[in-house]
Amino acid sequence: MKKCLPFLIGSLALILIGILVWQLSILRTIQDSLSVAPIPNKSRTPIFHIVALLYAPERDSFYEQAFSNMQKTAINNNCVLQLFQYSESQSNEDIRKLLHLIRDINPDGLIISLPSISSFNQEITEITNKGIPIVTYETEPLTGKHIAHVGTNSFELGKLAGSTLRNRFPEPQKVGIILSFGGGYGTTQNASFLQGLQYSIRDSSAYTIALVRTVKNQHIGVETYIKDIIKTDPPLDIIICTTARDTEAMAQALIDLDRVGKPMIIGFGDSPTIRTLLSEGVVGATVTRNPEMGGRLAVESIIALIQNSRINIFQDPGATSLYPEQIWSVK
Repeated sequence: MKKCLPFLIGSLALILIGILVWQLSILRTIQDSLSVAPIPNKSRTPIFHIVALLYAPERDSFYEQAFSNMQKTAINNNCVLQLFQYSESQSNEDIRKLLHLIRDINPDGLIISLPSISSFNQEITEITNKGIPIVTYETEPLTGKHIAHVGTNSFELGKLAGSTLRNRFPEPQKVGIILSFGGGYGTTQNASFLQGLQYSIRDSSAYTIALVRTVKNQHIGVETYIKDIIKTDPPLDIIICTTARDTEAMAQALIDLDRVGKPMIIGFGDSPTIRTLLSEGVVGATVTRNPEMGGRLAVESIIALIQNSRINIFQDPGATSLYPEQIWSVK
């Protein structure tokens, strides 16, 4: 028995160490999924605790820029802003777990940007039933008491893409469109964008929409349709992308295939990479939303809801088109 004692003690120690390592790994995973904005002023107690659940897409800094401005606005209003993020690799079940965690945290207010609101109706209802006001941000809007929406209208984005097409490419063009709103989840934003685009070019016979593809896999975007885009006969003159990720992926594909300009890209988003592609002529123009204004409006709206103040429940931060010459002029 005495001979076995050191062995038993050693085995027990190894088991305890294993449990400790496992617990630390879980804690690290939780910490990696959230961050907290610094307390605005240590001499004052923050008046509200706000949570933001935002998308963290690949090759797109839009939500990062938006959150930066959410933080600034929260600090200026003496609030604490806590961030939860989900990525393309996470499933609906992962997002549901985050929503359950947020429900249990019970913040004063919640800003959410979900791939598809309808997929999470039960979780959202559980949150609103606790009296937590919600601002939906750049996603499908919710309706109900103590709910507001801040986001760029998809129909107006489509109209802007159409006017960009007309301004930059007035000659007859065969146009392809890759619809990627919602990151592959079912969303009404894709249809609204297409309707806006069609409305914008309705009185011109110069444009033929020859190809429309909707991304259905949140892990793969425009890459799925490269062959369709390249092999369309007669060939496409223009391809319109609706995410920064797809804009960059489409541009890289054309570079790799030595087909820059065939078709020309009207992109989406404003990132350093997209600006480089614009300046080099790989992308002809890009439609970009306003994350600075959107981030500020989202926090101001949730604070107003918490305080039961009157607000405009639908607010559009706006969007604009960016052209190569605008990049050249600042160099």
